[in-house]
Amino acid sequence: MQHSKGSGQAIPAVLALEPLWTREFVALNLICLLAFGSLSIFYGFYAFLEVCGVAQVWCGPLISLFSVSALLLRPYIATHLKPKIIIPALALGQCVSILALLSYSSLGNTWSLVLVRLIHGAGHVLTLSAAVAMLALIMPPSRSGEGFGINSLAALIPNALVPYLAETFFPQAISGAIYTGGALFMLPGLPALLLLRGAAPRTPASWSGPGKAAPAGTWAQIRQGISQPGAPALLGAFGLAILSIVMLFFFLKPIAMMVNPNPDCLYSLGAQSEKRICLVRQGEDPGLFLFLVTSMIISVRALFSRFFDKVDRKTLCAAGLSAMAAGPVLFALVPQTWAFIAAALIFGLGMGVATPLLTALMFTATPPALRGLNTNLMLQMMDVAHVAGPLMGGLLMSFAASGQAAVSGKALLLASAAAPFAAALLVGRWVPRQSASGAMARVAGAGTVGR
Repeated sequence: MQHSKGSGQAIPAVLALEPLWTREFVALNLICLLAFGSLSIFYGFYAFLEVCGVAQVWCGPLISLFSVSALLLRPYIATHLKPKIIIPALALGQCVSILALLSYSSLGNTWSLVLVRLIHGAGHVLTLSAAVAMLALIMPPSRSGEGFGINSLAALIPNALVPYLAETFFPQAISGAIYTGGALFMLPGLPALLLLRGAAPRTPASWSGPGKAAPAGTWAQIRQGISQPGAPALLGAFGLAILSIVMLFFFLKPIAMMVNPNPDCLYSLGAQSEKRICLVRQGEDPGLFLFLVTSMIISVRALFSRFFDKVDRKTLCAAGLSAMAAGPVLFALVPQTWAFIAAALIFGLGMGVATPLLTALMFTATPPALRGLNTNLMLQMMDVAHVAGPLMGGLLMSFAASGQAAVSGKALLLASAAAPFAAALLVGRWVPRQSASGAMARVAGAGTVGR
């Protein structure tokens, strides 16, 4: 007996009944969760660099260098990872990341930070690339959407919880010790590799569903991929959307302090809670903002993603991008606690709508033979955003060093709003309108930061 699922292609019943929550699936998601959790502590990396006495001109580039490794190495790793070396690659990537995290507390100069950032980025991209490749091998094709949706939570949950908990219990923890803690947090990922021993691929070699390693493509194929109607605009819009959250992730801590350096607490829920509200107003606690943003993203995906294929996706995507722009503008114009919270909720709502729809629009705009390639290009745009965001943020932060703190903080907020607004214009002007029917594309971890 065979079952048909959406696309009209037959899926063997044996695959449809295969279990998803195997020991391999649990181990790989644990490894991803620990890897992203160790990166979520870097929301305060800019403050750490300032404490270390790093020159202002170097702060942005040092944050970016981590993602330079991903940008350069991801295409090579994706095309050279073979099934027999995936587990060794996972072990190597985790060990490199752990050693890099342990190094932050003992670095003596800027050049040693440059080296560690590049090495750390290489270890992280190797870990995640190998984990996703392994997931693609052991995932039942009939449950790939569910499986990769669960895997995407491994990227989202740490961004929601780690900064919030860190600022609640360790609000002044900006020394290298917090990165040593990140190394200890990653350690359980190494014994988790034992659960992968003897893992047998359950995915047919001919299957090309979500999660299968995307081909790097020749230059001719890349030109063909981006020549599809709306593809360049979608790539640009996706990069701009990620650029916005990257700038907020790394620079929100100093931004809020610059916008409103001397707040009064609006309400109190006890001594610790009163301190928390004051710290939010002073910019010393971006954890609440990131918690609210990520919670909104998860809620939108969980509750409303099933309706995304039944509406005008182009219009809804542009609306989501516009909401992303509205959030930072609100806090820039009204530096109050209620605006801070409202900005986070509006921004998270917009991002929860916009990023999966950008992926879906690209998926349906691209011929099947080029979908893997264009999906890979979207991941590359994510890496570009993680490089460009800290560079732009660091440049704008330089105004603070010249005594223009309020101007610098508002400029950063407006820049993080301008990026998704420009993305909305790209989608509205150059992306063809698509029918409401079709399958939603899912990309694990799309819209994550701190990578």
